[in-house]
Amino acid sequence: MAVALLIERRTGKPCPTLDELVDYTTLPHRRVWWFIERLRERGLIDVEERGTHVQRQRRMRVFCGDWTDWTERRPRRDRPPESCEGEEASDDGHA
Repeated sequence: MAVALLIERRTGKPCPTLDELVDYTTLPHRRVWWFIERLRERGLIDVEERGTHVQRQRRMRVFCGDWTDWTERRPRRDRPPESCEGEEASDDGHA
């Protein structure tokens, strides 16, 4: 099973992202988590989740294997980075 091999290769590294799973399985985005859930129900893989829907992180492992690390969170590109505490704004009003 190709997904199990992907998960096994990621042991100790960040969990595969949705985009990586789409590339690896060639399934459309809307079907990947359905497919992963079927593997989980059959006992072939374990998936652990934490956080809310928007900020959810996952880690996976094959049956009785070692866990991947938690999914890495990447900052969204459509919002500006937040300034650090104590950082003063420049003359034009930006940090």
